[in-house]
Formats: sequence, C-alpha cells, structure tokens
Amino acid sequence: MGEDGNIVDQLKGYLTVRSELFARQKREYSQFLMASANLPPLDKATAWLSYMAEHRESESDLEALVFLASRGLDISRQVAQVKREWKRADGEALAQHNSDPKAKRVGSIFSSKNEPEGGSEAIRR
Repeated sequence: MGEDGNIVDQLKGYLTVRSELFARQKREYSQFLMASANLPPLDKATAWLSYMAEHRESESDLEALVFLASRGLDISRQVAQVKREWKRADGEALAQHNSDPKAKRVGSIFSSKNEPEGGSEAIRR
C-alpha cells in the first residue's frame, strides 16, 4: 500500500487545493456581481467582459479582450499577460517534447513507410 497510499495522499492534496481555489473564485465572482448589479446594461456588459478578461479560464475568453479593444479600452496589460502565458505553455510543451528522445515525432520526415532501411541510425552512419 506504500505507493498507493502516496498517490491517494497526493490526490487528496490536489483536491483540497482545487476546492480552495474554487471557493476563492466563487467569492470573487459573487463580489463582482454585487458591485455591478446596478450598472446600466451596456456598462454591466462591459464590466462583465472586463472581469472575464481578468479571470480567463479558456482561450474562448479572449473574446472579452477583443470586445474591450473594440471599445477603445487599453488592454495592453492583459495582452502582455496572455503572451507570457503562451510563452510559458510553449516552453513547457517543448520541454516535454524534448524530454523523451525516443518518442515518435508527429510530422517527422520519416514516417514508418518511408524511413530508410535501418531506421534513422542508417542516416547517421
């Protein structure tokens, strides 16, 4: 049970952190809803999209930034944040890709049917 117990403990820890994060996000959103409740409709929509731009959970939330930019609002800080997140994600993807030199590479010039006799080792010789 030693290794299984460790996995269970890790999962419990992860779930605890996720629950705390969810509770914090719920409190923040409730506060936002109360603060924006009495705004006129267009101001309320703009406030909501501003909130979504600051609390993105998926790439589709980038539409909020498009709307805000179309209204002439300065979104340079949010755009810089998106760029940082994308660069970090690219770095993580490259690190993962490069961590296993024996992994089959998608898009390799050598697919299974046109790889030279003896595999890629034949090219190095």
